[in-house]
Parts: sequence; C-alpha cells; structure tokens
Amino acid sequence: PAPQAKASSKQTETIYVETDGAQGRVWGHVTMRGDRGTGTIHDWDENTLAVSVTRHGNELFAVDQNSRQYVFKLKQNKTQE
Repeated sequence: PAPQAKASSKQTETIYVETDGAQGRVWGHVTMRGDRGTGTIHDWDENTLAVSVTRHGNELFAVDQNSRQYVFKLKQNKTQE
C-alpha cells in the first residue's frame, strides 16, 4: 500500500510586510504556511507583484515574478525594557 499523507499541522499566518527595495518602498501581505508562503506586494508606481517567500529567522526572503529579491524584517511584538 502507498504511504498515507500526513495531515498538515502547520497553521496559516497572514503577515503585513514592508521594506525599501532597489526600486523604492514596497508593501503588501504574505500568507505563510510554516516557513514558506506566497503573497502580493505593491510599489509606489502602483505595480502589483506576486512573491514567493521563505522565512529565515526573523526575516522573510521574497522573490517576485520578475526575479527581484526582497528582505522583509519581522517586527517583534514584545517590548524590551
């Protein structure tokens, strides 16, 4: 018998992202499932770009449909004193 696929225990998480790229400021939302995800970002020229995202620590590495790369830093929700 073929092995059964395990039920995915990874939760989906939608994250707002923004950064300054080579073409200026970009922002949007990505939906993560574990350490990988996809999303849509926008720039000041009103372009909408699809991105594939990989989480590396507290950063998200994204590549858009034109092979441009972006790094989004995740903000910490905890306040440090």
